[in-house]
Amino acid sequence: MAGNSYFRDTLQMSEGARRFLTSEALYGIGIGLYTLVLNYYLLAMGLTEAKVGGIVSTGILVMGGLAIPVSLLAGKAGRKPLLVSGVFAVAGGVALFASGSGEIRFYAAQILISMGLCCIETTEVQLLFSYSRSRKEETRSFSLMFAVFTMFVGAGTLLGGMIPGWLSGSADPEGAAAGYRAVLYCAAGTLAALGLLRALWLPPERRGGRMTAANSEGGLTAQAAGSRQSAGSPATPQESGRGPKTFVWRKPSRTVWTLACYTFISGISFAMIGGFLNVMVKHRTGWEDSAISLLLTANGILLFIASLLTPWVLERFGTAKAFRWVYLGNALLAFVLSMQLPVAMFAMLLLMRGGGFTMLSNMIDSQSMSALHERDRNIYAGMRSVFRSVGSAGATYTAGLLLAGGRVELPFAVTGVMLLLGYGYYYKFVQPLLQHKETGGHTA
Repeated sequence: MAGNSYFRDTLQMSEGARRFLTSEALYGIGIGLYTLVLNYYLLAMGLTEAKVGGIVSTGILVMGGLAIPVSLLAGKAGRKPLLVSGVFAVAGGVALFASGSGEIRFYAAQILISMGLCCIETTEVQLLFSYSRSRKEETRSFSLMFAVFTMFVGAGTLLGGMIPGWLSGSADPEGAAAGYRAVLYCAAGTLAALGLLRALWLPPERRGGRMTAANSEGGLTAQAAGSRQSAGSPATPQESGRGPKTFVWRKPSRTVWTLACYTFISGISFAMIGGFLNVMVKHRTGWEDSAISLLLTANGILLFIASLLTPWVLERFGTAKAFRWVYLGNALLAFVLSMQLPVAMFAMLLLMRGGGFTMLSNMIDSQSMSALHERDRNIYAGMRSVFRSVGSAGATYTAGLLLAGGRVELPFAVTGVMLLLGYGYYYKFVQPLLQHKETGGHTA
């Protein structure tokens, strides 16, 4: 009966939420196509791993630097226009990557994409919540957004591995770059179609009535706090009956600084591998692009499953025990993956790593936000994006240097060390905050 009620309520979500979730499929396909081949394309165009790392890390820093200004703009310009503009900016950046060569062009393309992603991540959850009619519908719609996105990222990844093979008979003198360029153009077209669809099909955001999660009892839902494991959702403008108010900066508390430093460490831990995962897989396995896309598609399925299991793990084992074992398990996997392994074993452990990292990322984001008083959540959301971006940018650039030097195993080893450091920081500084919150205390 409970299951029937869940599906019935899901089908009866507001029209705005259903349209948003339907269009999310195009976003997943576009991002899946783009993320699979971009590194391959840049390498095929003659860039080294170090130069690719420089381009990617610059984009991450741009996202972090724009997080708070864009959140202010969202309060003035409205979320839907900013979301649509962000989608078109990402589409334009991907097309710019594909349209020529030269490092200046590639840096410009990455900056344009980062500006667009920042606009999307600042507005998407809040806009979706503005369509929702209750707290329960907010939570359900966010879970479905992540599920739809993850599922169709897998579809895009699969297509991205197949398209270059379909064009293998092309006479393009640039060889492999031609197939990757075609995938990027497909991604740009898909994202442009998404921008047009959302501009014309999504209802205007609700300026009154239902309050956004940032201004309702309990604040952001636990999962929404982490968005989609990117640079993080910046500050959420609050809504009143007459529309969103301007975000007001206040002095960060000691707890906010503690958690911001925690996100800096986690940013390093996740980006050391994540920025070059497809390149590392290619180096370690020697597989063709189509086979790698199948592996990464399977990885996406495990990401989806791990995300669904995260709340159950926290409830079943308790916060302290869940963090301990997920941290240590991920560190062990990272160290083992740094060793010379048979290809089949490497692929299997890599899939396990994907699920474990997703679970840890969701736990960090949700529990960090829950440790804060309502008045500190907007400040922390902005600082989290900045601190995580700085850590991620440094890690991505370092990983590029290591790969350029032929040290494919070192990013995994460094990740293992950073995970152990992250757990030590969590145990010393963050766990007491969570325990204090659970006992009804207030963080300072």
